[in-house]
Amino acid sequence: MEVWSSLPLNHLFILPSSSKSHFPVTIIRCCSTTTTSAARGRRYSAVATTTTTSIRLQKVEELNSNGFESPKTSSKTALISPKPSPPPTPVTNTNTELQEKVIYLDSFGIDLIPLLTTHPPLISTSLSDIKSTISFLSTTIPLAPPALERLVSICPEVLTLPLPSIISTITFLLREAHVRSQHLRRVIHRRPRLLVSDVKSRLRPTMYFLQGTIGISDISKHTHLLSSSVEDKFLPRIEYFRENIGISYDDTMLVFRRFPSLFCYSIKENLEPKFNFFVVEMGRDLKELVEFPQYFSFSLENRIKPRHLRCLEKGVCLPLPAMLRLSEKRLLERLDVCVDSSLPFFEDVESIKEELKVLENLHHQLQTSHEQSKTLHNAKSVKELRAKMDNHVSVSLKKAKKIKVRLEALDRSNAANRSLPGCGPGSSSDRTRTSVVNGLRKKLSDAMNSFNDLRNKMSSEYRETVTRRYYTVTGENPDEGLVDSLISSGQSETFLQKAIQEQGRGQVMDTIMEIQERHDAVKEIERNLKELHQVFMDMAVLVESQGEQLDDIENQVNRASSFVNRGTTHLQVARKHQKNTRKWACFGIILVLIVIMIIILSIRPWESNGGGGGGGNSNGGNSNTTPSVAPPPPATG
Repeated sequence: MEVWSSLPLNHLFILPSSSKSHFPVTIIRCCSTTTTSAARGRRYSAVATTTTTSIRLQKVEELNSNGFESPKTSSKTALISPKPSPPPTPVTNTNTELQEKVIYLDSFGIDLIPLLTTHPPLISTSLSDIKSTISFLSTTIPLAPPALERLVSICPEVLTLPLPSIISTITFLLREAHVRSQHLRRVIHRRPRLLVSDVKSRLRPTMYFLQGTIGISDISKHTHLLSSSVEDKFLPRIEYFRENIGISYDDTMLVFRRFPSLFCYSIKENLEPKFNFFVVEMGRDLKELVEFPQYFSFSLENRIKPRHLRCLEKGVCLPLPAMLRLSEKRLLERLDVCVDSSLPFFEDVESIKEELKVLENLHHQLQTSHEQSKTLHNAKSVKELRAKMDNHVSVSLKKAKKIKVRLEALDRSNAANRSLPGCGPGSSSDRTRTSVVNGLRKKLSDAMNSFNDLRNKMSSEYRETVTRRYYTVTGENPDEGLVDSLISSGQSETFLQKAIQEQGRGQVMDTIMEIQERHDAVKEIERNLKELHQVFMDMAVLVESQGEQLDDIENQVNRASSFVNRGTTHLQVARKHQKNTRKWACFGIILVLIVIMIIILSIRPWESNGGGGGGGNSNGGNSNTTPSVAPPPPATG
């Protein structure tokens, strides 16, 4: 092995190949290596070895042997001569420019050979231009060799762009997009295609769209979107949110303003499956999607579905940010806290539902007893039925008071639950608990109305009974005032004096006792039902104020899925009609053009003009005159 210690470092030599070598040329590269401080003073030596550069140069030679020519190399001359050379000579004197490109880019870890197939203009780019671009990127931005390698592998056209174009892009990012100089390297590393995007036709219009239409104030945080097309990427996603999802224009702009990275997500592979799961499986409101559009950034299979199922198993409905953003450990802790606080609540709810069922059963029994009382004409039977109805009313009154107290306790429990993390006002847990309590109040209000209707019915029928008995005994129809007086005073024998005088007291005493028992029973039941009605009146105002809201929530939950399906169907029909309308409009325009062409061809205005010119030529007899010039007048004499 020969050593040329006097030559400079990073110099390449071509040595004659041995008989055992796989390559026609052996490349010797002198380079500095990491040595200890004691060996730094030693001379550097070049060792004949097959390096990465030699392999790439061999590929260049293979390309040359297959007919591939460098712009400055004749087809008769190989890129690397396979003939043995005299004593080592620097490659810079004998090598081609393409080899120099390979060697220069290899010093930055960039493999030129695969880039030639993806971006052929690199062949004709001069080495000086490549050096200027690499020098500018490595010193101005600055980019380290690994970052340069990544940039060139993603966008090889950056090496063929004029340097002023790259400078204009950097100037745009610094001055108009307000990217800080210390953040420029991170911006380019995240989105290398910014350097190869035209400022006038792509970067500036996209920035104006994001600022003006979407309303993004700080564009420096979203520079990765500037190289995207507004027509091909932004508008289809906005249309999907408005038409397919059913969000208003203002809410759509709010969604993309809160999470601009949605512009980078695929509609079919990301937005559509996640939205279907959100509506169908999770049954959530679209308002949650507007408030937390980052939902689309989480994995459907690895994050959204498992955590949703875990919440279902625990019977807890967490807000979307809490369900998706928390770590696994914190999510389990939150679910345990919510379960511990929700178990007593739902146990109380089930108990109150049982009490309401008992109350409904008592109302049914009271109604049955009332219908049974219409067929009784014995004072003893009426008295027994009265005692039974009094017992039912008394139990109903106790149940109603108990339910009222327990509902007030649930209100206090909800207020205390709002202090727990993740269960504050407006959270999903708080809305669920409030909705459940309001639903129980509404059921209690319905029970109140049913007892009140029964009381009014019993009072009305009792008035009819008194009126009928009075007419039977006296033969006269009492007016409303007399009936009210008889019912309120309770003196049943007053209107029976005439019957007693005519028929004797013994014959009408049974009727008197029956009427008296009925009167006492109705008065007692009416008094108890009024007391029961008063228990519910305390909650009537609250139930009425919350009734519309509850009805709206229930309707939205029950009809959300149908609305989405119907909306999708209508949109598909609308698109079909739109396509048909455009098609028939095109047919109409084509038909009009055909008619115009037929008219023009039938009239042939150019032939009439040409014929007039020909006639002038024939009369003149001068064949040399042009058709557009009229013949001279004939000479006189």
